[in-house]
Amino acid sequence: MQYCFILGNNPTLSILEILSVFKLFKNKIQIISFSDEILLVDIESEFLIDNFLSRLGGTIKIGKIEKKYLNINELNIEEILKLFRIQENKKVYFGLSFYNLNADHFLKIKENLKKLGLIIKRELQEKGLKARWVVSQEKNLSSVVVEKNKLIKQGAEILILIDKNKIYLGKTIAVQSFEKYSERDCCRPIREIQKGMLPPKLSQIIINLGQIKKDCVILDPFCGSGTVLQEAILMGYKNIIGSDIDSNSVETTKKNLEWLLKKFEIQNLKFKIFQCNATNLSKNISFNSVDAIVSEPYLGPIRNIENIKNTIYELSKLYLKSFEEFKKILKKQGVVVIIFPVFKNFKNEFLFLPILDALKKQGWKIDLELPKELFKNNVIKITSQNSIIYSRPEQRVLREIFVFRF
Repeated sequence: MQYCFILGNNPTLSILEILSVFKLFKNKIQIISFSDEILLVDIESEFLIDNFLSRLGGTIKIGKIEKKYLNINELNIEEILKLFRIQENKKVYFGLSFYNLNADHFLKIKENLKKLGLIIKRELQEKGLKARWVVSQEKNLSSVVVEKNKLIKQGAEILILIDKNKIYLGKTIAVQSFEKYSERDCCRPIREIQKGMLPPKLSQIIINLGQIKKDCVILDPFCGSGTVLQEAILMGYKNIIGSDIDSNSVETTKKNLEWLLKKFEIQNLKFKIFQCNATNLSKNISFNSVDAIVSEPYLGPIRNIENIKNTIYELSKLYLKSFEEFKKILKKQGVVVIIFPVFKNFKNEFLFLPILDALKKQGWKIDLELPKELFKNNVIKITSQNSIIYSRPEQRVLREIFVFRF
């Protein structure tokens, strides 16, 4: 069975996250093709689509491929209409989205298919159905547009994937829930915007990169407002530990998690939140007791970064001492998924924390799992340090994502 995953703003992270989750759940997949918009795969066995998508932070939509053609002339309207979910006496809503799988002639084919929506609408009306063609100012329909216009429940979003010598026809079967993300981000009791917040979607991604089993103990030693722990709980993890040097952050995390448990009626959960400097973790956590550490530590000032050299020096000391503590409390074969800061100076040069050699001397290995064939594609952006950069335009402090094992 062939499925497509519509990727988020960072295709490298999105693809790596998808592959990590399939590996965790032991679903065998084969990559057919991919671009900076979409990943097309063949999946050996069935999987729970909605549960899978709700876990992914970097995937916007999932579609199922129904047909494969050699050219646009083979596209058949009757085959397209079979993809619609039609309910008696209800209006049919449909939309079209075109995705490029590295085809040089993509724009030409898309132009030739401009009238396809009108043809579909006419065919539906000739069958006695009221139909509405949903369009968007964006180049493709967003998950918000698909959800709000009932395309999955009362019609279809038709997906047309254009590869170099093939055209794939499919339909969207699940979309990322923008309302649920908004609810657990904006509606929780305390949000610490001034400190620079880790987005829930990115929290999901870094948890997934660790390929952490459900019965594992997860620690965030820089828990802040508790976003990583929140997302871990919503993923079904039951053994949660959080700490922070700041007492206000500890209280914030406690209140946010208590709200989360009540809001989503979550039971049988163990969580422990306490105040602690990350450089003294072993005084509060037993040796060899934690399976995974997932965290975004303090990244330095998000504004007023004139004294970058001093900031890098101080953060390097903090990170190195913290990793020494990670060694003590982490179980054998444990994993650390962590975000380092990358500073962009006023010459637009990137300045990294110069600590990787010291970490290697401590015994740490960078373990960012990615099939070798993917490195050959220019869609995949991996740094020379075997990390992934996550940023938004105009940011002066970027995020560098690492996976470490000891």
